[in-house]
This record gives sequence, structure tokens and C-alpha cells, in this order.
Amino acid sequence: MTHSMETFTTRALRGHGTLGERLRRVREERSESLETAAADVHIRKEYLSALEESNYLSLPGPVYVKSFLRRYADHLGVNADMVMRLYEGEAGVLQQQEKRQLAQGLHRKPQMPRIILTPRHLKRIAIGLIILGILVYLGFEIQRIIAPPELIIESPSDNIRVTERSLQIRGTTEPEAILRINGEEVIPTETGSFEDVVELTEGLNTIVITAQKSQSGVVEVLRSVLFEKPSEN
Repeated sequence: MTHSMETFTTRALRGHGTLGERLRRVREERSESLETAAADVHIRKEYLSALEESNYLSLPGPVYVKSFLRRYADHLGVNADMVMRLYEGEAGVLQQQEKRQLAQGLHRKPQMPRIILTPRHLKRIAIGLIILGILVYLGFEIQRIIAPPELIIESPSDNIRVTERSLQIRGTTEPEAILRINGEEVIPTETGSFEDVVELTEGLNTIVITAQKSQSGVVEVLRSVLFEKPSEN
């Protein structure tokens, strides 16, 4: 009884180039598209494309790469052992390159970026500084205009008790300030000092002193004064 045996032969990879380039040439000689090959070997198209580009770093890991290569080699009918030897060689070269690059990166001193100032750059910097100075000056001026004036009440102090009806108000503010004591305008001196006399009513008196400039907000100071008539003997 005679038995016939069907023999499957594999061929070696021909030509030059990377392993991926050789595998792609074999596929193209078979007039097979990348999509068809990926479907037949059950490997994602992007992984198969990475194999043909020898871009092993974009693949999941060495174990998967070897499995993909064996399946692809069997599909293309090329010698799988030869494919694996070529892969090991390329992978070793890649590892050596990575080690050299890492060593160079560790020993390389960081280079400071060189700044070259041309006359045009200097002109732009000067203009920028002038504009910045103007903006800062305007900011201070606007703040000075809209900020309420300083108002210091030297006398009387707050929450006091007096037995005299006439109470002297004394303090300082800015010379150009509009000053009012209980609504009555008082003109400061050239140095900003002011004095005025307020007539108190019996009991608790609230004295309101306000000051403001023409374009500013109002600053207000209150003084509570208790006026009690002296007892008559």
C-alpha cells in the first residue's frame, strides 16, 4: 500500500534591506494587499505595517513581535527560522543604539540657548521699555487721581465724654481735598492741616468728617462724643 505525502517547502528571503522590507517584497510578489494579509494571519493592519517597516518599538513587546513574525513568515511561505535570526540581529542593533543614545544623553551638558541681539531687536526692546514705562506712569497717575485722600483726625479721639459744648476738630488731609465736617465744608491749609469747632448737643453726638478729591472716592471718619452738662452745685 502506497501512501502519498504532501510536502510543504519554505523559501529563504532574497534581496537586501531590512527584515520588514524583505517581507513586504514577498507579499507584493504574491500580489497580496496589506489588508488581505492582515485578515489572513489575524494580525491588526497597523501591527503588520509596523513589522514591514521594522518599527518594533511601536509593537506591544518582543514576545508579540516574535509571534507575529512566525505567523507572517508561515503565511508568506518563507523560512521562519531565518526570519527570527534576522529579527534578533536587528533587535540587537536597536538595543545598542538605544544604549548609546541614553549614555550620550546622560553625559551631554545642557546647552543654553544662544540669544543674538540685532539692532532691530534692540530697537524693539527699547520701544517696549518706553511703552511699559508710559503705562506704569499712567497707572500711578490714575491711581493717584481716583484714590481717596489721606485723612487723619488728631483730635478728638473716638468714644470720649466731654463736659464742654464746644469741641475742637483738628487733623490733616491733602491740600486739594474737599473736606467736610458734619456736611459743612472746611478749607485745609497749604500743608493740609485743618481745625474747626463743632457745637455739641446734650447726649451722644456723632461727628462725620469726610474728604475727597475731584475725581476720587470719599474717605470718611466718625467720632462718637458724649456731651454731659456739668452738674450744678
